[in-house]
Amino acid sequence: MSQQLRNTRTPQQQAVVDQLVERYNINGSKVLFLNEKNPNEPWLRGKLLAAIARQSGLFKSILVKYDQFIAPLSQVVYQGEVMDLDDHLFSLPGVGTHGEKMANSEDEVNEHDLAESRALKSTLELAGFDPLDPASVVHLGELMPRVPGEAEAESRLNDLARIHILAKEKGLIIEGARMDGKDDASRYRKFLLDKYGINTAAGFDPLQRKSLIEALERYEADEFAELAEAERKAS
Repeated sequence: MSQQLRNTRTPQQQAVVDQLVERYNINGSKVLFLNEKNPNEPWLRGKLLAAIARQSGLFKSILVKYDQFIAPLSQVVYQGEVMDLDDHLFSLPGVGTHGEKMANSEDEVNEHDLAESRALKSTLELAGFDPLDPASVVHLGELMPRVPGEAEAESRLNDLARIHILAKEKGLIIEGARMDGKDDASRYRKFLLDKYGINTAAGFDPLQRKSLIEALERYEADEFAELAEAERKAS
């Protein structure tokens, strides 16, 4: 790894890279840090994630492939799929947005790279293997036993919790703003109606949930539109 690349990383990031290199014998220059909110979270392209998963010896098959393009949301979708040694099949999508800007990356990382990596990482985590968690106690040759149905139910709850947190962070759900003291989710309901044609995510499938999470991550409020709407309601 070049000294220049080392110098662009924080000591915490370099410690993460060193641990991953030691654990998996990978090229440390391929480990990127793209998450502004969590700057110590490592990121790898899908091909390298797949190589690590194969190296683990925990899976009979590992696949990630392009699935579709959601034109109204400018989202690219990839689908991950792995089969463990007990023939349990795990699968989740990953979503990237066209033109998505990632922090601290001098490499060419586009929406296809992001969606492919997210799909495989989520699928591996669903199967009980998180190759990029520096605090993970799961090493090569070990896997936390996962029953697909239970894992999918847990994944659904985690997605819905993430959606709720993001909707609050983006100001689409305002805590205690209603007359009865409950949260005001009217903007969130409108967001869902505009983007998905339904005002609740409760029945969303995995792809819809991942798409919604990605849309909320990229959401920026149109303050002028909100002011105009507030004035219209007041008149």
